[in-house]
Amino acid sequence: MALEISWILATIVIYIAIVWFIGYMAHKATKKNDVVSYVVADRKLSPFVTLMTYSATFFSAYMMIGYAGYTYANGIAGTFGFEMFVTVFTGSLLIIYVGYKFWSAAQARGYISSSELLRDSYGSTWVAIVATLLGIMWIVPHSMMQYQGIAKLLDGLTGGVIPYLWGIALFAVVAFVYTVAGGVRAVAWTDVVQGTIMIVVAFLVMGFVINALGGFSGYVNAVQTQAPAHLTFPGPSNLYTVVGYLSIIIPFVFQPLCNPQANQRFFMTNKRGIKYTAFGFAIFSFLYALPITIFAVGGKVLFPNLSAADSITPTILTSIVPPIVALIAMTGVWSAALSTIDSQMLTLSSMFSRDILKNAAHPKITAKGEILSIRIFMVIYILIVFFFSMTPVPFILTLGILSAAGVSTLAPTLLGSVLWKRGTAAGALSSMIVGSAVLLTLQLTNTKLLGWAPGVWGVIVSFVLYFVVSLATKPRPESTEIHKQKTKG
Repeated sequence: MALEISWILATIVIYIAIVWFIGYMAHKATKKNDVVSYVVADRKLSPFVTLMTYSATFFSAYMMIGYAGYTYANGIAGTFGFEMFVTVFTGSLLIIYVGYKFWSAAQARGYISSSELLRDSYGSTWVAIVATLLGIMWIVPHSMMQYQGIAKLLDGLTGGVIPYLWGIALFAVVAFVYTVAGGVRAVAWTDVVQGTIMIVVAFLVMGFVINALGGFSGYVNAVQTQAPAHLTFPGPSNLYTVVGYLSIIIPFVFQPLCNPQANQRFFMTNKRGIKYTAFGFAIFSFLYALPITIFAVGGKVLFPNLSAADSITPTILTSIVPPIVALIAMTGVWSAALSTIDSQMLTLSSMFSRDILKNAAHPKITAKGEILSIRIFMVIYILIVFFFSMTPVPFILTLGILSAAGVSTLAPTLLGSVLWKRGTAAGALSSMIVGSAVLLTLQLTNTKLLGWAPGVWGVIVSFVLYFVVSLATKPRPESTEIHKQKTKG
């Protein structure tokens, strides 16, 4: 049964009031007409806030809706395994090693985005422009995933009273207002609140699902007897074969580094903040993914014949969870989505303003003009995402996989900027452009060469071209070797 509309509306109003108040306080704390203050918080975010904003930004609506739906349909073994591999192992390692190098270069040279670092490292404005444009293109599916997650939840919880498109429009406006007002401080401070809500909600829902199956022993027995294929490889849908599993993992491996909204966090804190985030991110990942995995598989036992797997979370909330808890859970999904949406808007807008407008087209633009251009691009970006989100996809996690694969085609260029002095601008450009083109072509034609997903080929082509073309072209000047930069932190 759908929740009372009056309760849902009241919860929405309270939630909006809280995040907008935080946005107002962030506005007061941000220096006027100061791009560094507006975009990277004067590089003074505390280690804890850095951890929370990085984690809440990385995890989004794909978890409570898409990840839960994917687990419901395909089982626990592969889904939880790839989530932990990507976030706990590769994510933390990339942060502690590569993230530190990004931070060191930003401290020394004043970068506010990874594209600026690429411009200086390769000595090419075109590398920065292409990285910015491709970053925007590949993050659109990820943003779509956030809006679709919120909209699907509201539609399901209200029985269609708050329709899909209304849900998208509402939360686009909510995120836009506090992000425009308070810049990255609004994003980071709301992420602390939203990240906490996300984990609490996941455990609450897990607890009610376990209780509905007769406690922990009842849960285990029910899953083992009624959904045994969900516990083993290749899963009930035979998705997690070796090829199928690697087709998901490979595009995701570099996502913690390559997502522009994530790597910009490396420019906002101190050296301790990088280390704190590297280890804390692994803990946050485990604490968030584990309960969602458990309640999604339990949902398969309780509701075995759902026509849409992504509806498992709304179904649980409207069937076995008390209304007050369902409302809290609803805010958890909003939190997961908004904590990513706000970062994407601000990061991509700042990249466009700095790397295309200021550094390429209008070098003399004032700080006031740059901030205005950031806000204008936020509006444009929201409209683009809204347009592409008008038709929902069956599995929203597929959008996340596409986005992860897309940004991972930038991995060789990003890694090479600080790790390999022999990388060249030609290698970077060919890697990004051709790798993205191959991925997009295979994706649009639904082609799986040799059985491998398009994302795998996109990443492979990107790495091969980066090394081959770089070795075949003139080395970059010593002055552009960012990897030599040493900074005290």
